Amino acid sequence: MPLKDWNLKATFDAAYSIGAEGDVGHSGSRPEVKLHYHRRVMGPVCQTRAVGIAQALGWVAPGPSLIIVGAGFGWTAEALEQMGFTRVLSLDISQYVQGNKDGTEEAEIDAEIVGVGLTPGLGEGQALKQRLFDGGTRSRATRGVLNEDGAGGASRGRIRQALGLAGNAKADWGLSESVLESLTDAEAINASGIAHQYCTNVAHYVVTLREGNQPGYNWKSLADWKLLIPIDSFIEAGTFRVL
Repeated sequence: MPLKDWNLKATFDAAYSIGAEGDVGHSGSRPEVKLHYHRRVMGPVCQTRAVGIAQALGWVAPGPSLIIVGAGFGWTAEALEQMGFTRVLSLDISQYVQGNKDGTEEAEIDAEIVGVGLTPGLGEGQALKQRLFDGGTRSRATRGVLNEDGAGGASRGRIRQALGLAGNAKADWGLSESVLESLTDAEAINASGIAHQYCTNVAHYVVTLREGNQPGYNWKSLADWKLLIPIDSFIEAGTFRVL
């Protein structure tokens, strides 16, 4: 059983809490609005991530066919599409993601604005909301975010169809996006084996063992991840170092 239950919004909220007003600052008379797993704060993170991963693995647009596992709302896939990649598919089996991918973040952003003493429809609160909420849905990657785990033949068939692959053809690359840290070693090895059934090459973007890691995850060094699953590539968050 995974170490974290990503079916729950509370798990996302606990993992992500990011200041949302760094671009313009805020009055010292109130706290800064912080958002959790929201497009306004995660979009720039995912854009940097997409550029770094593509450079680290030598991907060049329009690029290889790519499958991102544990893609959340598909923001990294969307960033890759904006870079010119044309065959990118997102997968995520989180009930929270699947239940909210087609909705907006408006109510959650309103609540965070109210939480610092402002009114979303008036004055400073209204101006802040206009910066934080662009009116769109959470998930906007071209191919969407599929609720597939690839563990069975039928699931792999639907994945291939969504990516436009014929027959039993494999995608060029499969990339897990901050997934392994929430799995036991045995689950990580199993996830790699499943990915290899529909991807020629498999890589994992991981936050490595460092000071300040939140408790309750399977933190490892990049070298230790490579030792555990030597056939895969590992990309270190932040540095984009590859083993």
